[in-house]
Amino acid sequence: MAKETPFFRGPYGTSSGACAMPLNKKNILLIANGERPGKALVERVRRKADFIIAVDGGLAHCHHYNISPDRLIGDLDSYNPEHARVLKTENIIRVPDQNQTDLQKALAYVQDLDPAGVMIIGALGGRADHSLANLIIVNNHEEEWPLWIYDNRGCFTLLGEGRHTLDDPPGTTVSLFTLSGAAGVHTQGFKYPVRTESLDASFIGVSNVIREKPAHISIGSGKILLYRQWD
Repeated sequence: MAKETPFFRGPYGTSSGACAMPLNKKNILLIANGERPGKALVERVRRKADFIIAVDGGLAHCHHYNISPDRLIGDLDSYNPEHARVLKTENIIRVPDQNQTDLQKALAYVQDLDPAGVMIIGALGGRADHSLANLIIVNNHEEEWPLWIYDNRGCFTLLGEGRHTLDDPPGTTVSLFTLSGAAGVHTQGFKYPVRTESLDASFIGVSNVIREKPAHISIGSGKILLYRQWD
């Protein structure tokens, strides 16, 4: 039987309004080295974060917003050492492996922390190849904990097998993508319903609209990359 999963509008808010964060687990924020996130976004996610990691040159964004990260991780080829003065030496972690991006290295480190969930900012915008790589990283996410990647107007998250509840108000714009295929996909409460046996690995469902609260997305197998727009 497919499991039912509440879709988190912002980290750890569920369709019932209850807190979904497991006890003693941390909400982790990764600040990457892409386009500088806007002040409103930084404030939105920072207040949810228990542990902050600067991903290499993302330390510059921390410096700009007067954020003292708990860790600095990456191959350390793009950070400013002057900005690292706020960190103890043991909290600066150099991973020279060039077969992984700095974001992949940070997520590998996070995995050992057994987080409640991970938020990523500063990973979209700027270089298009980096943005695409980061979305593929999200699509390849296999851990139990949820992962969100934000830009200044919304958020991507990955939905796997099961029935997912979206507790967003009617009128919210959402887009659905498959980068690796999905089957048995059914939506409820959307302006443009999706009911299909299978979606290939290039499905693009841009600018759908939530009509009912709550709305639902059921996935028999595979996964969908969901983007929810805030404005």
